[in-house]
Amino acid sequence: MRSDASLPRMNITVLHHPDAGEGEWPAGRLQAHLAAAGVHGRYCTAGDEGAEAIVRRAQGVLLVAGGDGTVARAAVLLDRALVRLAIMPTGGANNIARSLGAYVPPERIASVIGSSTSASLPVGEMRAPGCSACFVEAVGIGALTRSMQADMHGLPRSRKRSVGRDALRDALLRAEPCRAAITLDGAELEEPSLAFEFMNITQIGPGLRLASPAAADGRLAAVWLPVAARDAMLDWIAQPHASRAPVREARVSRIRVRLNGEPLRLDDEVQTDAGDQVELALQEDVIRVLVPEVNHESDSRA
Repeated sequence: MRSDASLPRMNITVLHHPDAGEGEWPAGRLQAHLAAAGVHGRYCTAGDEGAEAIVRRAQGVLLVAGGDGTVARAAVLLDRALVRLAIMPTGGANNIARSLGAYVPPERIASVIGSSTSASLPVGEMRAPGCSACFVEAVGIGALTRSMQADMHGLPRSRKRSVGRDALRDALLRAEPCRAAITLDGAELEEPSLAFEFMNITQIGPGLRLASPAAADGRLAAVWLPVAARDAMLDWIAQPHASRAPVREARVSRIRVRLNGEPLRLDDEVQTDAGDQVELALQEDVIRVLVPEVNHESDSRA
């Protein structure tokens, strides 16, 4: 652990979700750990009145201690010109940190805050007639979206992962081809598919890496599961780290979707007011996410 002498003073705002994961990081433990590591700043709790305003006004480093939902909600609020994002991954899957090479065991968060290395995190935008919304992880249609509606409340981290993957297996076994019509950079996607994921990061859901890493070039990863790959996907879910997912992938700048009655998920929430046609693209300005100078991914695999 770094001490006060080794960690330079900087402007730090801490956004904390104390119930993330299994609740191992209550406020007292987090604050004591950060103080011992020489991390001093303004503290606020996610969901409290005034927390969003604090995040919007943050400068320097915004340290988010929580899971993917807390990180994503903070990411769309912060000032990208004034803030670097540090992630203390205390959630279940921690997909955002893992996708960016920003994962560290929570106890080693000082190695991220003191890092001079960063990764780019774009923010996606979904536009529909009369409304728009930002996303950080992915927009989804089909089997994975249906499986993510399973009730995970109160489950330990390891059970959330296994229950999530079991729910995806069940959804795939029952899935019919998606009714949605997809256009990728002007070309209609005609292959019958069970799921579509339009991804800003490489892994989503219960720790499943579906997209390949790519430079931040302003394009989304359009990932789809052909009907013919159903059995291969069912086998892959049992050992997702052994090989690449049996999906198709394309890097695209603009995606148009006609839902035709299919539910649509934005990050981890199903949208009820998106209408029938939406358009997806990445915004130009990216978020700088601090990453450790030593990769800690092997310390904990989802």
